[in-house]
Amino acid sequence: MTSSTAATTAESINDLLSQRLGQRRHDMWFGQATIQLQRDSLEVEAGSQFAADWINAHFEHDLRVVAEHVAGSPVKVSVKVRHDRPGDSGSSTEQAIAPPPSRRAAPRKRVSAGQAHRLSDFIVGPSNELAWSASNRLAGESGTCPVSPLFIHAGCGLGKTHLLQGICQKYGERFGRHDPIRYLTGEQFTNEYIASVRESRIDEFRRSMRRLTLLAIDDIHFLGDKVKTQTEFLHTLDALHLAGARIVLASDAHPHKIRNFSKGLVSRFLSGMVVEIE
Repeated sequence: MTSSTAATTAESINDLLSQRLGQRRHDMWFGQATIQLQRDSLEVEAGSQFAADWINAHFEHDLRVVAEHVAGSPVKVSVKVRHDRPGDSGSSTEQAIAPPPSRRAAPRKRVSAGQAHRLSDFIVGPSNELAWSASNRLAGESGTCPVSPLFIHAGCGLGKTHLLQGICQKYGERFGRHDPIRYLTGEQFTNEYIASVRESRIDEFRRSMRRLTLLAIDDIHFLGDKVKTQTEFLHTLDALHLAGARIVLASDAHPHKIRNFSKGLVSRFLSGMVVEIE
């Protein structure tokens, strides 16, 4: 097969796959992957072990169907990790992903605010697959995290808190309990900030927040209308970002739809990955 023919074949497979999965899911999992059809074999090279495991577990059938449609004969699907990218140290391949469980388990451990859920207990379906996979990526991959800050928005009872607490649990297990991590609500952040100002402990408050390696804040929309708290939180986000910390936030609305939030904060929220649980 010539290079031009191979490129055309790969494009045809990607087009059919996009139609089958939907553009968003296709771009999420195959946007950074390469696809090559060699006689009776379809080879997929993903950018990380995380992506390769997910593609193999969830899209092997779809890949085989579209490849056999293009090839006109039976095709075997092979998914592996691409290691030839410049500067790729392979660190992102260390953490494989487990298949979604069939049920929820009872909360088992604690973080800084109450009983914590685990990502492995989260029931995954089409409405939350993207949010769950992004949460696993933020919590489990080494090196620079392209999905941070991760902003998850959804209505009440759809799993935002479960995902945030699960991220804290998995990150702690993955990178060690010595790393300072914090889960709290927007109301708790506000109350702690106000108390630190009243008691002349603002420097202590800032040190405690800005030394974190992972910050997870639930119900961030609580900061609406609270101008001074928003300013403090903006400085906290900037300090954590410069330090390479990971940030995950949850709200009941998209950043653009949260009332009375500063443009600076909305811009920071949009700088990473924004995902909705439908």
